[in-house]
Amino acid sequence: QMNCPMSTTSDPVVERGHWVIVSTNGEKRLTKVDDGGNKLTIDGQQVPSSKLINFPYGAVASLEAATKTVTVDPRLPEDINGIRNEWVNAADVNAEEKTNKELVDDGTAQALTAEEITELKKQGLQGDAIMQQIVSNSATFEAKTSFSQHKYLKKKSKKYTPVVQILPTTIQNLCEVYSHQGKLDRIHELRPDTIALLLHRANVRAGTRVLVVDTTLGIVAAAVAERLGGHGSMLVAHAKPNVPLESMHHLNLGDDIWSALHAAPLDDVRELLEGTLTPPDGAPAVAPAPAADTDEPAAGAPA
Repeated sequence: QMNCPMSTTSDPVVERGHWVIVSTNGEKRLTKVDDGGNKLTIDGQQVPSSKLINFPYGAVASLEAATKTVTVDPRLPEDINGIRNEWVNAADVNAEEKTNKELVDDGTAQALTAEEITELKKQGLQGDAIMQQIVSNSATFEAKTSFSQHKYLKKKSKKYTPVVQILPTTIQNLCEVYSHQGKLDRIHELRPDTIALLLHRANVRAGTRVLVVDTTLGIVAAAVAERLGGHGSMLVAHAKPNVPLESMHHLNLGDDIWSALHAAPLDDVRELLEGTLTPPDGAPAVAPAPAADTDEPAAGAPA
């Protein structure tokens, strides 16, 4: 039996000890919220991850420059991107006549220097205010094509005003994180819809007993545990000395869910099924599990 003192993912705010996903301009990475040395970058400045405690999941984070406090930006990422799209549309009245053939990227089109932009930030300008200054001081922005304007805004916003959103660690988000980290091969390129199909075809639901052999960083086991919700039991059979349950730890599962999890080496499971498992000294012999008092098939068994 295994146990882990962490909270459930149903909490609407970040708690100490939670794993969270920090989405910066859509690029996702995992961060643990604690009092240690974990840091994240918001508005170009590094802040301790502990600043996220009690921060609501799904909200956009901004940094109060004076107090270094992480605050909630009431806008959604879509709203922020929508404002920037309006700038493109406003400057793109004669889009059909525009080309980039006369533009020369020699670094002189932007009147603002990096030092001046840093000074504007120190004065309290953030987000769209910084971007508006950058756009208005660009000698070539209005002459660019719509595609080039979008590319320009994306590049500058990523450097000066990245949109940082704090997301919960769900199965879908974890798949995207592993993709950004180049770990797709380690989860056998499983997509969230594929995992959902696995749970459906295996008839996994609350109250069932499930045997899982997981070689995907524990993401299948995590999905099963989340579906069981602490009602039922799951045996994770593993070939390595350590149980590969990285994803389960990242899901912030509660004690009730961890209490339904058991792990055993694959060799022990095989010997148990064959009836040749030798119990440790002083331990009772392992008896076959009694038949369930139900006509329903066990999870994963054919109907």
